[in-house]
This record gives sequence, C-alpha cells and structure tokens, in this order.
Amino acid sequence: MSTEGTENGQGTTTDEVLTTATSTTTETTTASTEVNTNASAENTSAQSQENTNSNEIDEESIKKFFAAKGRSVEKIDDLFVEKVKEVNPYADVNEELLQALNYSKETGRGLSDYLKLQEDIDKIPLVDLALQKASREVDGTFSADALKEYLEEELSIDLSGELTSTEQIKLTKYVKDFKEQLKADQEKYKAPLAKPEKTEGPELITLPDGQKVDKQIYESHLKERQAYLNDIKVAVDSVAATSLQIEFDNNGTKEILTYNYDFDEADKKNMLDLSNDIDQTVSKMFRTEKGFDHQSFAKAVWRLDPKNWEKEVTAIVNKAIAETKIESTKAENNVNFNTTSLPKNEVKEGVKIVPISQLFI
Repeated sequence: MSTEGTENGQGTTTDEVLTTATSTTTETTTASTEVNTNASAENTSAQSQENTNSNEIDEESIKKFFAAKGRSVEKIDDLFVEKVKEVNPYADVNEELLQALNYSKETGRGLSDYLKLQEDIDKIPLVDLALQKASREVDGTFSADALKEYLEEELSIDLSGELTSTEQIKLTKYVKDFKEQLKADQEKYKAPLAKPEKTEGPELITLPDGQKVDKQIYESHLKERQAYLNDIKVAVDSVAATSLQIEFDNNGTKEILTYNYDFDEADKKNMLDLSNDIDQTVSKMFRTEKGFDHQSFAKAVWRLDPKNWEKEVTAIVNKAIAETKIESTKAENNVNFNTTSLPKNEVKEGVKIVPISQLFI
C-alpha cells in the first residue's frame, strides 16, 4: 500500500508520522546511551580512587617491618641506595711491601730509610764497604774502577784477587768508623720522625683589595716602608747641587771644566715623588700600550751609574765643542764664500765693444 500523499483524520501525512516516530526513538536511545556512559565513568573513577588509596605507601609500617628484621631505616629512599661493597686495597699487596707501608705510617720515613734498615751491616763484604766509604768521601763523583784504584794505592793492597790476611786487616781498619756509622744510622731509622707541634696560625688582616696577609709581617713592612720614606726625604732635603767635570782637547792641550747645576724646590719635589714608589715610577716611565719598553729601561739603569752618565755627557759636550769650532773657523775664513761670474754683455747691433786700453790710442 502506498503511503505517498495519504493523510490521517487530522490532515497529517503518513511520512510525517513515521519521521516523528523515528526521531523519538533515536532521542530515547541517545539518552539511554548517555546515562549508561556516565554511570560507567563514575564507576571507573571510583574504582581508580579505591585502587589509589589501596596502593598508598605506609612508611611507618615499612619501617616497623624492617626494624623487626633487624635493619634500621630512616627514610624509604635509603632502601633504593645500592650498598657499596668494602674492598681492602691491600689485599693483594706483597707482605714485604706491607711492612714497608706500615713502617712509613708508623715512623713517617720513606722507603729508602726502610731499605737501609733491612741491611745486615756485618754481612756486607769489606771491599763493598770500603768502596761505599770512599764514594761518600768524594760525593760519588768517581766510578767504581777509579775508587778501587784509589783504595789500592791508599792502602797498598791488591783488589784484583783474593784478599790476604794483611789486606783484610787494612780494609777492616779503614771501614771501622764507617761501619759503626751505618749501624748508628739504622738505629736512627727505627725511631719515628718527630712530628711538628701544631701551633696556631698567624693572625691575619685583610687589606683594602681583599688580600689576607700576616699581621706581623705587614706591620714590619709598614715600619720599613716608613723608615725608607724618612731617609729619602732627609736625603732629598739635603741635596744642594750636582757637578760635572768635562775633559776636552784645546788645540792639543787637555783641559777640564767643572759645571754645576743647582736643584730648585720643583726639582726636589719631583725627585721625592719619583723615589717614594720605585715600582710605580718604573711602570709609569716605561710601561706603554705596546708593553714594557725594555730598551729605554736598560739605558736608564745604565745612566744610574755616575761614571756612565758622566761619560755620555762628556762625549756629547766634546762633540758639540768640536762642531762649534769648525763652524766658527768656516765663518772667519769665509770658507763658504761663492764668486758669481759677471753677467755677459749683450752685443747690440751697431755697437762695438773695445778694451779700455784702445780708447786712448
């Protein structure tokens, strides 16, 4: 049966009725789905919260558990720290070396002292003892062969073969004092080294730049510094004049002239300023943008010796005198006089130039 265009008693078509019914059913299904979904989400959240609460760590219970097992736990995190196994660093060390280490620890002495202590002095051959003694007497600067040659000549013995009784006696007498000294040294090596007594450190003061220095040393430096400044001031105040003797040659005759320079107050002030802090003065004079001017510094230090300064000034003055004499002589003898030729007369047309002698003929 066709439903197209069919109307019910109220004027509604069959299609509209079916559409409305379908829409209603869909809304009902959607609403039911949303209700089920919300209920499921609420159940899941509640279950998750229950699981979280059940998984929370009760630290006190854990501490009590380990305490019952004989292990004290301060923090739970301590349970996750890997315990380092203690290892004996000397487990595989040779017994003799251990003895040397214990000796060093107990006495504070080194391995060389320990080895000397282990020697049996009485079992060292006479020749070896004699060579050791001879070597020490010359600070070990000669070879073993040279030392043997010395012993043979000094003791009149022969070390190339077996020793005779007489040679053994000579060697025994020669090494007696040395042997006793070695044994005395061994007793010394048995005794621990004296440890320095702990004393309180020096009192320190802080300088303006933040550096800490020994107060006693600093105060001593200040006293020395003040004494230096006082001595410099007294010396500068007493400066009156300086003199310089210059020797020069006056036509084959040696003459000496003395020149003086009087220091004024400005000179003295400058002298005092330069002397108050030598390091600062040197830095100001010779420190440049390119670095330290070593050449100028070397020349200045060379002039500090009065003999060098006098030598330099004398040479300059003599050179100036010689050049002055040369110029004076040139001026007196008109050495630089130049004769310029007279201008040539131009011959004009119709004019004859004749000598004066011919005018009166």
